[in-house]
Parts: sequence; structure tokens; C-alpha cells
Amino acid sequence: MSKLKELLLLFKQYFEFSGSTDWEVGFRCGAFVAISTILFLVILILLVRLVFFRKLPIRQLELNGEKGKYVISAAAISDLLASKMEEYPEVTLLKTKIYPARNKKIQIFMHINYLPSSEAENLQNLVSKLQEDVVAVLSEVFGITTVDSVSICITRAKQKK
Repeated sequence: MSKLKELLLLFKQYFEFSGSTDWEVGFRCGAFVAISTILFLVILILLVRLVFFRKLPIRQLELNGEKGKYVISAAAISDLLASKMEEYPEVTLLKTKIYPARNKKIQIFMHINYLPSSEAENLQNLVSKLQEDVVAVLSEVFGITTVDSVSICITRAKQKK
């Protein structure tokens, strides 16, 4: 705490205008304005990046077919993945979000509840199996081969009684 007080005292001494010549007052005011301007610009740039350049989930996915393009909605992909999750009794799919990635690829984020049972397999094996199955079923049913990653977020985990 003493280091912070020392720093504040040095800052106060540097920007204190009493007993200073006109040149020192002008220099200190200029330095204060320059520091304030730089801080304002940094905050403004961060706000613009936050508002305009954030990743939004995809609502539709457009793919090339043999004689044209076809569109698959994100809801159709979510429904397909939900039906695939019925094969795993210890997993309940809560929601699926699809985000764009580089080079026209997609990232899939799945939020699940995990209910381990006594005969259930290791969580890491289950997650890798889920990821492989998601990529396989999307390729098999919709012909989507541009999956960059499948991220699984476990929101709840309760032991079955």
C-alpha cells in the first residue's frame, strides 16, 4: 500500500501547479492533456472493437452443391446434434452455437449436462467420442466437411443416484 501512496504523491507533486514557473505549468498541462488523450483513444478503440468486431453465431450455413448452393439453418444442425446426443444416456444437450472461423470453416460450441453413472466411461474419452461423432454425423447427413473445431462446455455434472 505504501508503494501506491508514494506513486500517488509523486503524481501529485508532478502535476501540482503552485510555486511553478509558467514554462513548467505549460509543460505539465501539455503532458496531462497528452496522457488523457491517449487513454481516451485507447478506450474508444476497445469499445469500437467490442461493438463492431465481435463474433456472432451463424444462423445459416451456405454450402456449394453440384449445380449451385444450398443453405442449412443452424436450427437444423442443432436438431441433428440433439438427436445424436440421445445415443449417450449420460449427456443432455442444452444448446448449440455455431460460429464462423477462418477459411470458411465453422466452430461448434455445445453446452451439455453430464450425469455420470457407475458404468459410464471416462469423461475425456466421452468428450473425444462426442467430438468425433459430431464431425462424422455432420459430414454424413449434411455434407459439412468444414468443421474447424467442436468445443464442449459442461455446464452441470451430477452423480446419478
